Amino acid sequence: MNKKLMTIFILSREYPPFTIGGTSIVACSLAEGISSSCNVKVGVITNTTKEINSYEIYDNLHIYRVANEEIYTNHSNLSDTIIRSHHRLLKGANYLVSKLGVPDIILLPDLFCFPEARIMSKLYNCPIVNILSQDFRKITLYDKNTFHMVSNATSASHNSLFDLEEKSLRMSDYNVFVSNSISNSINESYNLESNNQSVVYLGITFEEMAPLTVEEYVKKRKKVASAQEILIVACGRLVPVKGMNYLIEAVYLLKQKVSNIRLLIIGIGPELLYLQELVHQFKLDEQVIFLGDIPRKDTLVYFKIADIAVVPSIWESFCYVAAEFMGIGKPIVCTSVDSLNELVRDGIDGIKIPVYLKDGKRILDPEDIFRGILRFIEEPDLARKMAKSARERVLKNFNNTFFVNGIMDVCNKLLSKRKI
Repeated sequence: MNKKLMTIFILSREYPPFTIGGTSIVACSLAEGISSSCNVKVGVITNTTKEINSYEIYDNLHIYRVANEEIYTNHSNLSDTIIRSHHRLLKGANYLVSKLGVPDIILLPDLFCFPEARIMSKLYNCPIVNILSQDFRKITLYDKNTFHMVSNATSASHNSLFDLEEKSLRMSDYNVFVSNSISNSINESYNLESNNQSVVYLGITFEEMAPLTVEEYVKKRKKVASAQEILIVACGRLVPVKGMNYLIEAVYLLKQKVSNIRLLIIGIGPELLYLQELVHQFKLDEQVIFLGDIPRKDTLVYFKIADIAVVPSIWESFCYVAAEFMGIGKPIVCTSVDSLNELVRDGIDGIKIPVYLKDGKRILDPEDIFRGILRFIEEPDLARKMAKSARERVLKNFNNTFFVNGIMDVCNKLLSKRKI
């Protein structure tokens, strides 16, 4: 008699990921990793901006795309559009049930799909594994108004984020934190049971980190910088917590010492106009290029042609950008905060810069970033040595295979408890 395969449903507003970072990367890493390496049926319920629903099958991976007017909405509230979006995703999940059967587990990497996950959990008597990759109470401290830019195309009020975050934590059957930092941070804010949570680090897919050919490298590099220029690359949502303003000021300081520099900033957000004005104020219009919201594939190419990577974040739960720069093998200058302290060893895998407190909030000193970048420029052998160490560290400790195995251990643990 054949043993029934485990069936796992994954809910994500976006699939596959359009850009670097975000919950859609987590969803994709899980879906592709589990379906390709485990004897498990995986169903992904997601959105499409096309006019009709679609259903795709790749061996054990089933993807149902629900036609929605908008994958992301401008603000999270109870508008008709948002209610329709949740309703359609739930209908999509029920359609997958008709194809795959009732799910054994629901994986929730996307907090905004919690309403659908909760209803499905009740309907089909299956547990929810909530995968936490943000702590909104910490990062919203740095917003300049009462809304937070959650992803490249949506914002939500602080109170609605706190409410949804708490509901997902308390009403899910198990909480997975993607770093020790976010685990400690969340547990400071909420009195959670210790027996239904654990830390499972996210990981990167090393096939995506493969180097460019010489021809590809030269062709792409020519478009943004000359062979003589030192190319610095940074990537992230343009929100205060990502610290891009400090990096721009550091480049201004660097320009006084090194004339042949170029900074690429990848990402969009509410800080764009402010950052552009800062660039103009420092007379860096020739040195700084804003690339905007570009596809993930193109972003990784820019990572691969960089000379130096900089991550000036004030808060990080798990920094995919840093992990991918490291996996590609780039020398990295980053802040000594949260999960970056778990990813990067100072003086071994990269140069860490200090974070200071002012009026209860974290701040950076642009001079620290300037000195970190300058050190890599002046000591190229050190840059190569740290880049090599960074790549080896990520390969050994932050591989997507480890993430998938960790999540599957949680799933098996939950299901074995239910059988007792």
